[in-house]
This record gives sequence, C-alpha cells and structure tokens, in this order.
Amino acid sequence: MPLDALCLTAVAAELRAAVAGGKIDKLYQPTRDEVVLYVRGQGENVRLLLSANPGHPRANLTTLNRENPEQPPMFCMLLRKHLQGARILELNQPPLERILEFRLETLDELGDRVERRLVLEAMGRSANLLLLDGEGRIIDCIRRVDGDLGRGQRQLLPGLFYRQPPAPDKLHPFTIEPEELRLVLENPLGKEWDKLLLDSFTGLSPLVARELAFRAGGDRERLAAELTGAGCPAACTREGLRVEEWAARAFGRSEALVFVGAAGIAVRAIAPCLRHKSTDPAVVVVDEAGRYAVPILSGHLGGANDLARRIAGLTGAEAVLTTATDVNGVFAADQWARRQGLLVPWPERILGVSSRLLAGETVPFWSRCPVSGPCPAGLIWGERDRADIVVDWTPPRPEALWLCPRTLRVGVGCRRGTSEEAIRALFDRTLDGLGLPARAVGAVCSIDLKAEEPGLLAFAGALGLPLTVYSAGRLARVEGSVSPSSFVAQVTGVDNVCERAALAEGGVLLKSKTALDGVTLALAGTEPNLDWRERV
Repeated sequence: MPLDALCLTAVAAELRAAVAGGKIDKLYQPTRDEVVLYVRGQGENVRLLLSANPGHPRANLTTLNRENPEQPPMFCMLLRKHLQGARILELNQPPLERILEFRLETLDELGDRVERRLVLEAMGRSANLLLLDGEGRIIDCIRRVDGDLGRGQRQLLPGLFYRQPPAPDKLHPFTIEPEELRLVLENPLGKEWDKLLLDSFTGLSPLVARELAFRAGGDRERLAAELTGAGCPAACTREGLRVEEWAARAFGRSEALVFVGAAGIAVRAIAPCLRHKSTDPAVVVVDEAGRYAVPILSGHLGGANDLARRIAGLTGAEAVLTTATDVNGVFAADQWARRQGLLVPWPERILGVSSRLLAGETVPFWSRCPVSGPCPAGLIWGERDRADIVVDWTPPRPEALWLCPRTLRVGVGCRRGTSEEAIRALFDRTLDGLGLPARAVGAVCSIDLKAEEPGLLAFAGALGLPLTVYSAGRLARVEGSVSPSSFVAQVTGVDNVCERAALAEGGVLLKSKTALDGVTLALAGTEPNLDWRERV
C-alpha cells in the first residue's frame, strides 16, 4: 500500500494516539535515512520509526530490534542533544500533505522550556527529516538540500527558515463544494475515472485512485460519495478544529494569537498553554463588532499591547490596555527592550523597576550603547555599578534589570573534521565564564575555508543561525589588536581567524582567542541602534 497523503492521514491518527504526551527516552539512527524514537507513554512504551528513505518513506511503530552503528551519526547526536527527554506535545499533518510534524517541549542549555519541531517529509525521492527550533528555523536535517533559488527550488539548510513544499494545484476532495465536484465528475474530456481523480484531486496515489474508481463502478454519484465520504478524519473535514485545539496547536509556534469573540472563550482556550511571561506569545481579543482590541497576555515582552494598537488602527477599534505602566503613562522597560530587540535574561527584575517608576521614584540607567532621543521621565543616567537598568553584553550586579543586545558575534576557527560537540564545549565554557545567554548570539563567523565544515555548520544550525564566512583578504583588513599565529597564517593565509571573524563587522572584542581540543573561539559585540522614541 503506498503511503500517499490520504493513507498518511490515517497513520497519523493512530500514531497520535500512541505517542502524544509521551517522553522520548532514547534515540537511535540505525541507517542513513532512518531514526527510531523510544517513547515512554502513559500506557506503554513504544518505538517510533521515522524513515526518510527515498524508496519507501514512512512512519510506523515497530517491535524490531535494529543493529545500531558503534559510532552514532552526526544527525543522531544532534537529535539526542535536542530531543532526548523531550515530551511530544502533539502530532500534526497539514491537510492531505505527505508531512508529519511532531511538536515537542524540552529544556535548553539554560534550563528554560523551549519548543522543537521534528518534521518528516514522506515524499518519495524528496523525503527528508528535519529538526526545527521554536521559530521554525532549521537546526539540521537528515538530507541537506542546496536548492536553486533562481528556479524557485527550496533550500533545506541549517539556519534557514523552514518552508513546506508548494501545494499542488489540485482540488481538496474533503473540502470541495458540491457544485464544483459535479463539474469535475462530468468528465468532459472522457478520461478514465482513475486518471481523472489523479489529475484533479490532491492526496491520492494511483492505487487509491484505481480503488475508488473500481468501487464506484462507473456511477458518478457513487464516485462522489466514495471520494468525499464519511470516514475521513475530522481534521480533514469542514468541521475543522475546536478553539481549544486550535489554541494548543498555535500557542507554542506563533508569535501572536488573535481571537475574534468573547474574552472568556479566549482565556479558557489558552489557559492550559501558559508557561512564562518571557516565552508566551502575544494574545489579543477583538469583539465580533470590531469595537475593541484587548491584549490579554504578554502585553509588553510579547508585544500584545503594540499588536492591539495596530489592530485598532487598521479596524477603527479602540485598544483597551490594562497594564499599569501604559494606563499611567510610565516608561515600560520590558516593552522598550522588545521594540529595540534587546534580550531580558532576568525578567523577574521587571516588576521592581516598574513599581518604582509607578511610585514616582527615579531609576538610574546605564547603557554601553548610545541611545538616541530624549530620556524618558523617571530615568536618569548613572554609573554602571549603581544603575538599576543596564544595557550591556555582560551581566550587571544581581539587583539590576539587565537588557542584553542580541548582537554578539562568535568567531570560530577549527581543524578539519572537528565535531559540533567540540565546538559547543568551548562555546558553552566561554559563555558560562562570562555569564552570557546563548540567545544573545546573533552571528557565527569563520573563514571561507570552513564554509562546508560539517561540525561548524551543525553548531551554527543548533543556534538557529547561518554560518557567515569571510575571505582571508577580508579578515586581514580587520582593524584592532589580535593574537597572531604563524601556523594559522601558513594554513589559512591570515594570522588569526576567530578574533578577526568576530570583529569583521566592527564592534568590541569581549573575549579574546581561547582554545580547546583543536577549536579557537572569540567573542565580540556590535552596538545596535537604540532609540528612546516610540517605534510601534
């Protein structure tokens, strides 16, 4: 039986019942194209096989014991790093697409809950298995695809945002209107019934099309009933999803959710999904009459207040804001940080700063980066060691609210064949020593000789960033003091790779060259353009 989109829909329903809510205990890659997940569920433990084999891609439960290689493949190690211990929140399938998407929750290197997505594209010769971060960027895939953008081909490479394959220009058998279906089945060209079905409708394999034509026996009405008939999964019918199901699917992978209807319905729908103010998406409710736009979650950090204002501007509604700083016209540090692209590593400090500003107190502020525009009321410039709000790449005193620019640049040099794990070990040690969060890194850089280095590409992909490379000539022109090496100069044509790559776009060297197990790493920060003025 071919695993076409229609059959995969049934498979997805069975797998969903078996693995949803389960925890990934172990993970193996017995062959180049296959991954086996050991899932511990509430009822029983199961083994889930995900195959991206071009000859027979599939997803199924298995009881077979497979022989695993002594040395796990790189992709397997990457999956273990991100998914071992992860909980499977849900299993989704785009309607009548040969794609399965597992939404998972795990812990990052800081112990924060984050989302990962594992996507199986069961599409014959184009079959693939991809690991995505919570924003939809590709961390890595079992088969990298360097497509031709000039011809509109997809690229599947670490650091790029994932795009589903373009949908075929065919009709959906479960959502087609009766009149449109009647016109198709009139078959004015006199095609064979199975050929007509294949040419007209998505999700069908030749075998399924022949079976449907056989069951109909040449009767149009019967063929219509077989094609659109009962028994198709609810997810593929006009009934769609309940609002709670929609919210659960969209909450973890969306920047914002907009409900049209009663606020109480929205509150009940999102309540089971709430995690933390620093990670929850913006949620706005608009009434059916379009009179009010009400942010009910993540008003500042998530941007719900700004979104409500934009909706109000577009629809003529009134934005109803309830956050204390907005109601009283007081500077909101977290909202300003979001608008400026600054990270808030310690969100628990927001309340103390806001409370003081609401009480009419002055709050000292310090920034390593220049800030344009007039300083907001309630803030005064002060010394870094005494400031209560600090904009800098390095952490301030524990009592201060830290706003960290996401403009750190990691320069990396490494030997040929260096593993991602070796690079990551030095990276983690360096950032831990400085007290810096990995989310503050905005670029991974090296020399163009390392453009295809698998371990370096995997490292950049794991951070959700592309690898930026420079020629030796470009690196040689970088200004500033670096740690020269005659050996590096003989091999690469430039006396230093990591420091020069980190400083290639300017900035300040925060950590000079450090080395471990054949890897050199340096860290630099570039100043963002900050502005006190409102930019909604």
